[in-house]
Amino acid sequence: MGLAFNLLLYFVPLILLMISVLGYTVLELERAMAEVQSAVQRILPHSEPALADNLASIISNRGLLGLAGFVFFLIFSSTLFSSVRHVLNIIFKAEHMRSFLRGIGHDFLMMLITALVLVLAPYPSLLYWRSRAPLAPNSCL
Repeated sequence: MGLAFNLLLYFVPLILLMISVLGYTVLELERAMAEVQSAVQRILPHSEPALADNLASIISNRGLLGLAGFVFFLIFSSTLFSSVRHVLNIIFKAEHMRSFLRGIGHDFLMMLITALVLVLAPYPSLLYWRSRAPLAPNSCL
């Protein structure tokens, strides 16, 4: 499979996960829901009733969307890393090929390392700026 195609497939469960997270955080609040509906009514006045129905459906099915999104996210992430590995093997003319199970294990490990790096990447900057900020009297870290 092509790398661009796998990247497009990767975004489908990512969007499902984002919708599920939004359903548990932002869209649950009535004020946020009203703001979204008013913004859509200003931008796309004819599609506002359909969007309101879809948002209500998303909120009611957010658990199923999150579960399906997570499962497919793992599958498509592994497929994406497999495609990246395959493309890099072709580019660098690598002769060493892994077995099917070792390749899947390596792809899964790379997926976990990438997720860990993306989650932890903002913390050094946050700690740096937090250490440089002056502390107010009677404040606690």
